[in-house]
This record gives sequence, structure tokens and C-alpha cells, in this order.
Amino acid sequence: MRGNSDAVVNSVGALEYAISTYFSGVIPMPNGELAPAYMAFAVPPNSPLKKPLDRALIEITASALWRSLEPTYFGG
Repeated sequence: MRGNSDAVVNSVGALEYAISTYFSGVIPMPNGELAPAYMAFAVPPNSPLKKPLDRALIEITASALWRSLEPTYFGG
């Protein structure tokens, strides 16, 4: 290993899409679980939007609906 990155994974859905679209038969689909992906919005310091956005993102990304919809966007 030379200390270089061979890949960066944003989400399981993105990884599955990339493998099925560009590397099918070359790279096997990984088994196991990846760490959760986190999302953010940039807001000005002391913005009154920070806490409501944080709560909404946590609520949405923790939902079963979010997990069930992600594969429809990435072909998983």
C-alpha cells in the first residue's frame, strides 16, 4: 500500500449503482455494512435555520421511508 485511496464511497446506494453500471463482473458487490452517511447544509453563523434543519435531516434520514427510497435512485 502506498497510502493512496483507491475509492471513496458516499453511500451504499451510490456504491451499488457504480458497481452495477461501470464495474459489473469486475468488482464484486460488498457484503457487510458501511458507516452511515451524514448530510449537511451550510448556513450563516447563528442562523435560526440551523436547529430546524438539523432536526429535519435527522428525522428524514433515520426513517424507513428514506432507506426504502434510496435504492430507487441508485438502482440497488
